[in-house]
Amino acid sequence: RDIRVTGSLSYLRKFTPKTRLKTGLSFSLIDFTFLKQTLPRSPGGDLTQFERDRAISVQGEGQTQTMQLYAQVSHQLTEKLTVNAGANFLFLNLNNTWQIDPRISLRYVPGQRQTLSFAYGIHSQMLPLAQYFFTQTDSLPDGSVQTTMPNFNLDMIRSHHLIGAYNYLF
Repeated sequence: RDIRVTGSLSYLRKFTPKTRLKTGLSFSLIDFTFLKQTLPRSPGGDLTQFERDRAISVQGEGQTQTMQLYAQVSHQLTEKLTVNAGANFLFLNLNNTWQIDPRISLRYVPGQRQTLSFAYGIHSQMLPLAQYFFTQTDSLPDGSVQTTMPNFNLDMIRSHHLIGAYNYLF
């Protein structure tokens, strides 16, 4: 179960006819409960083994929050060339991880019916919540058992996006 309540605000300010700023924030409250039980692999087909040997591999329950802030400046350099530059901040309260991602784009209008665009940005995202609660159980040489959550402090996934586009209006 994963229930989310999200609110967002944005603000647009036009400084000059050629320059504007857009900023905003988004906040999510996430209430979660999940449980996954696994069974060790075995060559036999003993159906009662599941009840005897099953182990919890993912278990979590609680609440967390995410917050995103962004800012983007758009400036028309010439009649035909516009640049957009900005940044996005993402925070996950569950394990106090955060990322700041830069973004930039250029838009060129070579003719009345054509546009040519190039953009680059880094985009971060959190893992599915259940991934942070993966539980690993290991037997130690002294005979004791150690249970850990190796994924709990993982950073966010980051990807680099490079985009080129050509548009022609018929």
